[in-house]
Amino acid sequence: MTVASYCLSGVWTNWDVDHDTLHLDCDGYDGGAPFPDTCTRSTIQPCLDAIVRSKMPFTCLQLLVDDDSANPAERGFNLDSMNEEDFSVFSKLEVAHFEAITPLDDSGLEAMAKIISHANRLKIVSCAQYDEFGGDEDGETVCTASQRFELSDDTLRSIKWDGITALSFENMPVSKDLLFNLLNKHRKTLEDLNLHRCALRDGSWTDIIQWIKDNLKSLTSIEMTDLYDAESQANTGQYLTREPSVCGTPGGITGSEKVQDALQTMIERPLFDANAAAYDELMV
Repeated sequence: MTVASYCLSGVWTNWDVDHDTLHLDCDGYDGGAPFPDTCTRSTIQPCLDAIVRSKMPFTCLQLLVDDDSANPAERGFNLDSMNEEDFSVFSKLEVAHFEAITPLDDSGLEAMAKIISHANRLKIVSCAQYDEFGGDEDGETVCTASQRFELSDDTLRSIKWDGITALSFENMPVSKDLLFNLLNKHRKTLEDLNLHRCALRDGSWTDIIQWIKDNLKSLTSIEMTDLYDAESQANTGQYLTREPSVCGTPGGITGSEKVQDALQTMIERPLFDANAAAYDELMV
């Protein structure tokens, strides 16, 4: 028996098997009541362990960390107990989707990269780890440690399969050279690109977008919102982000010609907020 896909979320409440997908979610839990002492607060770790023990290869992994606990131990996971042979269970993955509504700790980011690195058939990769960028309501700016960039870069580095058709990164710090290398590697197959609230160090988003327009001719769908250029703070190991350097697209853009037009608009008018303009026009 081959398990087609796994969908894991962060709180044990309900076990439902439907269409060959394993769902663990919080729909059956009364959030106003305290957790029972016997209740496992995070199901991700025990389920990853069970997946490995099962030795059943599968094609899709959707991992959602949806626990809002401030304690990383209650929403964390790692692969420390796995040996190299155990990782073969991830070898047939075609879809890898990771999302956390709270920042992943270092072990979670390392585990995410490790899973992706052993997937030899990947077509779709989606990662959202929720680092915060830009200024808050009081106008204060946000600094991101270089370590967060390095851990995030490990995720980009871990994508080794050559046939990626869809990439999505959200709230992630990324380095220019690694992002460029990744996009260049998949320039003949990449059709769908989503970038949301990402910070770029050692480069400019407008340069990246210009390269995308000139080289990724296979793109038929894009969505880009709130892209930040990260400025290195000398001798601190921190990167500063203020306002977005590129506001992006008004939702998803589909069709090769429309994609090219949207990319050109971002190059010529990177701070043009299409969503705000559409709203202002609607309210006139």
